[in-house]
This record gives sequence, C-alpha cells and structure tokens, in this order.
Amino acid sequence: MASWIQSNAVLTADSKKKLLASSTKKRKSAGSRYVVGRWIAARHRGTHRPVAGCRVEGRGDRVVTPTLSCHSPLLAALSILPSIRGIHAANSTTLSLFEEAPTSTISLEEFERFAIDRMQVLRGINDLKTVQNLKGDELDREIMQLVNLYLTADTKESSIRKDNASHWVVRLAHCMTEEKRRWFLTMECELFRARFKELPSIEQKEFIMDNDEFSSVEATSARDFDDVQADLKATILSYTNSMAQANSSVTGPDAFYRVRFEEVADLVAMRRVFVKDGFAYVSKEQLGSLVMAPFRSHLSKQLAVLSRKWVSFCDGPEKDRLVPLVQGLADRDLGPDYGSGAAAKSGEQVSAAMLPTLAKESFPLCMSVMMDALKRTHHLKHQGRQQLGLFLKGIGLPLEEAMRFWRTEMAAVAPGDAFDKQYAYNIRHNYGKEGKRADYTPHSCIKVISGIPGPGQVHGCPFRVLSEEDLRTSLGKLSLADPMRIEQAVTKAKEGHYQLACGKVWEGQHGCACDGINHPNQYYEQSRKVLVGEAAEEEKVAKVAKVEAATTNP
Repeated sequence: MASWIQSNAVLTADSKKKLLASSTKKRKSAGSRYVVGRWIAARHRGTHRPVAGCRVEGRGDRVVTPTLSCHSPLLAALSILPSIRGIHAANSTTLSLFEEAPTSTISLEEFERFAIDRMQVLRGINDLKTVQNLKGDELDREIMQLVNLYLTADTKESSIRKDNASHWVVRLAHCMTEEKRRWFLTMECELFRARFKELPSIEQKEFIMDNDEFSSVEATSARDFDDVQADLKATILSYTNSMAQANSSVTGPDAFYRVRFEEVADLVAMRRVFVKDGFAYVSKEQLGSLVMAPFRSHLSKQLAVLSRKWVSFCDGPEKDRLVPLVQGLADRDLGPDYGSGAAAKSGEQVSAAMLPTLAKESFPLCMSVMMDALKRTHHLKHQGRQQLGLFLKGIGLPLEEAMRFWRTEMAAVAPGDAFDKQYAYNIRHNYGKEGKRADYTPHSCIKVISGIPGPGQVHGCPFRVLSEEDLRTSLGKLSLADPMRIEQAVTKAKEGHYQLACGKVWEGQHGCACDGINHPNQYYEQSRKVLVGEAAEEEKVAKVAKVEAATTNP
C-alpha cells in the first residue's frame, strides 16, 4: 500500500547523515545538472513513514525531497520560499503571476544565464524610464522589444520556463535590502503591465478567468449590459470628449467586466469607470489596472517574507556555492566593464600629469568631488581610493603612472616608505599584479549610487549624498556652458533620478544631447569623443585656412 506523507517533523540525526552522504555521492555523478522540486512516493509496509532522508512537512499525502539536497541549486534557494497557492496549470498565456516556484530541472549554467537575461530586461526598463524618460505606449513598445530580445525562446514552452525560472532567481537576488526590493518590485510591475497590455483580448480574458486571484471578476451579462450601456458611453465620453471612441468602446457585454469598485480604486478616483451597486464596469482597455493591484500586492508581501528567510538560508549547505552567485547578481554590471582591455582600445594615452586637465574637462561629478578632496586633504579612505583608482585605471592610466599620481598626491601624509607600506600594494592589487591577480573593473553607476559614505568619506554619488546647497556649490565649480542645467540637475537629484541629473550636467558641459549615463567611465568616454572630435575638426579647419591663404598669397 503506497502512502504519501507530508508533515513538519525535523530530520533525525541518522536521516541527516544518510541524506548528506547520498547528496554528496549523487552530486559527483550528476555533473552540473540538478533535479529540483521532485516529489517522492513512500512505500513502507503500509506505515506512515517517509523515505529515508526526506523531510516531512505536515500531515497529508506527499513526501518532498529534502531542502538540504545538493541536487536543487535553483530550488535549494527557492525551498526557503513560503507555501503559496499556485496558478492554474491550464493557463495558456506566457504571462504569470509567479505564485508557484519552478519544479523543473535546471543547470547552473541556465541558472546564471536566465538571471542575467532578465536583469538585462529590468535594467533596460529602468533606463527607459529614468534615462530616456519614456512613458505610455512608447515605453511599452520598447519594453516588449527587450522581452523579445532576452526572454523569448524557440518555443512557447521554453519561453514560459525561462520567464518563470529567471523571475524567481532575480527575486532571490533582490530580497536582501529594502532598496533592492523596491527597485525589483517597480521594474517587475512595469514589465508585467506592458506584457499584459500586449496580450490579445482573448488571452487577457483567459488570464483573468484562469487565475484564482481574480475570482471576484465577473463577465458582464447581456442583461446588465443593457441596463448600463448608456451610462458606460457617458462615462467614456466624459474623459475622452469623443463620441466616436465611446461608441467604439461600448460594443457589447464582452467588452466589459464587473468587479468590486475597491479593487480598481485608481480608476474610480479618476472617474474612468461607471459604478453601480458597488460594482465597477471595467473595459478591456482598462484591465491593466485590474491585474496590477494583485500582482504588486502579492510580490511585495513575498519579497518581505523572502528577505527574512534568506538570512538563515545563507548559513546553510549552499553558502559556498549558490549564495555568492545569487548575491552577486543584483550588483552585477551588465554593460561594458571598462577594464584594462577597454582602456587599451580607447587609444588615448593618459599620464598622471594630464589628470588635472582631464578632470576639469571630462570627469563626472562623482570623480571630480574625490579629486578635489584628494588635492585638499592629500588622503582618501579605502572606498574612495577604490572608486577613484579603478576609474582612473578604466580611462587608461597605466600602473606606473597611477603609482606616480597617488604617491605625489599623498606625499604630505604618507611620504616615501610610508606610502609603499600602506598604499602601494592595494594599487598594484587593483591592476592585477598582486593577490589573485584579477582584472578589477571600475564601479558602475549602480555600484556608485549604492555606496553611502560615512564620516570622513567622499565616495558614492554626489547627486544622492550631497545636500542641495553643497550640490549647487560642486556643480558651480564645473563651469557649465549652460547654467540652466544646474537647476535641472538639482531638480532631478531631488526627485531621486541621479543618473538623469548626471546626464543634465554632461549636456551642460558639452552643449549637446546625452545618450544617458550608466557608468562614470561612459561619461568620460563620451566626453572625450566630443572634445577630441571638436579639436580634430578645429585642426582640420585651420589646415584648410592655411592652404587657402598660401594659394591666395603665393
């Protein structure tokens, strides 16, 4: 007699030993592929005992594979998630509320690749909103291009699998701090909204009807529609001022859904829906507001729960293999890394003697502030030296010139041997000449913005950490060609759009449009292209004038 057991009992010592021995043996033979979320049937003389090594979870009829198993890298991590109601398996759309963690086989290679692809989409949405300032239909079109580029696979089934797995991995990577949770929630909601809007009407209807979250949503009956048809047209006419649009929207019962008015409070507040007997009549075009509220609420709650469980998971058996991979995803820079290879390709040779001029012409504010502090105090604390030193490495400053620069600037506080003992090793380490000899890359805007300086420190993003008065003072030192850009930058900084503020400063310095700033070295690189290009053009004009003068006056 087969018996499926499910309880919350704790593993015995013997079970743990057998489990760990079994997991180690299987891991050696399984390569890089791991089984996740596998259910095991227990047969044991008709008694209610689980298979040895399995964790039992509650009184029921199933036994689940243990969370300690090394065969579950994706969902060794996802095993810390709370039990939640899953969506209907019959859902035929590629869209999901992500209420149920994946239960398929996945490799570590896929684990990382899927997560990086989704990060490309979320970072892309962030840039579209904050750097390019897109809204409405234009924003939705660009988001769908990102989806097609990074989340679409060869088949519908593969696309659903990739979408589901990548969401859960990236959710794990962003559960650790309030700032990361808030960013992830905002970007995922934008992605969900755009994808739902893109669905054909029939799939939108299937999505709502197939998900228990929308059990309160009702199709409008023909009788109800006849009763409110005139009111629906009047409501649409009130905010569109177009009788043609009102007539085209109110076509029949299939064009509207009935829902409790409090579930679409935003539409009610804007008077975009007709309300009768406590029910709001929501058109197909307004379904986005209907589905967004449950999605945001659910995801927000689960992120909070996950953040509490993640701490204990980090001390578990995956702490040396899976935890570092997940923790690094949120902060990984997906653009150019501006390492040694990138600096060599730029073609511009940079020396220590050139840095004061380059700082005035082409350094972003975050680096200019540190250069000023270094010149004033002859010292930067470790995080500041890292941020500035790696930036200088990225613009093409060789190791020998870097040593000369730091030795000269810090001579007042660390002369001679003191500098060699305290600081030379770290500089050589950043250039891959000491320690594990890694090619460390400059900090991206995301990493710079996340750095909050303590007392006596000057690293981080000035648009975030400086007071409004200090920010105006720092911007005033840049001698912007267009002073109005200072006010625009300060306004953007107050609104929390730090990269947009930096872009306004770049435009004020160079007098032309900016493509968006995502990296301090990108700021420098674009600046040099403009300034070097202008210098080359001036030299060309001067040569032409000289030739014409020689021709006119032989």
